[in-house]
Amino acid sequence: MKKGIVKAECILLCVACVALPLMSQTLMMQPRTGDKTTVGLRFLRPNFDVDELGLSVLSGVYHLNVSAPVREDVSLICGLPFATFKMEDMDTEQGIGNLFFGLQHRGSTGIYTTAGLYIPTIDDDEWLASWLALMTDYFDLYQFAPDIMTLYLNFAKTAASDKQFDLNFEAGPIVWIPTKDQNDNDVEFLLHYGIAAVVHGSPVDLSVEFVGNMIISEDIDDFSDRFMNVVTFGVSLSRGQVRPGLFYQIPMEEDISEIVKSVLGIRIMAEF
Repeated sequence: MKKGIVKAECILLCVACVALPLMSQTLMMQPRTGDKTTVGLRFLRPNFDVDELGLSVLSGVYHLNVSAPVREDVSLICGLPFATFKMEDMDTEQGIGNLFFGLQHRGSTGIYTTAGLYIPTIDDDEWLASWLALMTDYFDLYQFAPDIMTLYLNFAKTAASDKQFDLNFEAGPIVWIPTKDQNDNDVEFLLHYGIAAVVHGSPVDLSVEFVGNMIISEDIDDFSDRFMNVVTFGVSLSRGQVRPGLFYQIPMEEDISEIVKSVLGIRIMAEF
């Protein structure tokens, strides 16, 4: 498992997020469902430190997310990650990641609880596409981890909210369960976390997110190496049934940032 490192950085960049009506949505954090069916599509395109790599414009990580209410305070969530890798003078390699199925409960206290399972459906033969996905979106690395079933639990809360500003928090455990008998593939425990600030405007919202994973079970000497963080900032349309957006992301994991300088993202969400 890759080690993370904590850095102190301040970055002012323009990015985009997509939001549901009267509710702040997120860039990388778990979306919060409402009483309507929503469909979201996110695309992450890495900017490698090697300019001569020749990566195609459409190479990157795609994520399709669908949520539908099953009762007044509960929604079913399904996620389909997909990665494609194309370089000059090379054939395109692409593949589906690990499928996600879960439920989200909207509590009366304002806490959103999400519980779900990532099913190991990734194709081991598409290793270049998987590598690209892990380098690009290492916050959600369980979406493309091979031969791993992931138990996911998330608790989200809006700590402050008014017409001009929202402050959102989330955290929860992650359990990696190997699906193949390998001596070096033990059950792993992680803690994911995130904080997002959204400034509401018309016709756009400005947002910034800090998210990461903390490695719990692995024996690591330096405590700071347990953390894998990423920061994302943005601007998005604040009204409309269909809301597109752009966002820009900076990896804070040292081993990743030596390869991927930044990530450009596009997100579209529609409500029905």
